Amino acid sequence: MQIAEMFQADLAGIGIEAEVLVVPWATYLEDTAAGKHDMFILGWVTVTADPDYGLWALFHSSQFGNAGNRTFYANPRVDELLELGRLEGDPEKRAALYGEAQALIVEDAPWAFLIATSEVNGIRDNIEGFVPHPAGHHKLATVVKK
Repeated sequence: MQIAEMFQADLAGIGIEAEVLVVPWATYLEDTAAGKHDMFILGWVTVTADPDYGLWALFHSSQFGNAGNRTFYANPRVDELLELGRLEGDPEKRAALYGEAQALIVEDAPWAFLIATSEVNGIRDNIEGFVPHPAGHHKLATVVKK
């Protein structure tokens, strides 16, 4: 709600009146999937640490609506890069493809990218077996104290 109210205030500052609506979650998802919105707020976490997981559903034009692309963003070059990224086995070439796709997406700005977090983990010298999970869902079964 705070983020919505901040956007509302910023828009008012440039003469745009915006109403913040609070609706049931199921209605919200149904309406945004159907494109019944001018603006909306949602989040996404790439739990696999693979760029395909974070980009395909949200930005490929085949994924409009319920599949994830609720902005109905379409850029043929982004589609091509994401498709090539799915097929590329070389990590460096794959990174370049997804990097170019991300640069185009940022340039096109189908979203206002509000928050980008970094997962920071600290352990003591006497701890072994900790393997960080990219989304912070750490499994501690292998952790031991020396």
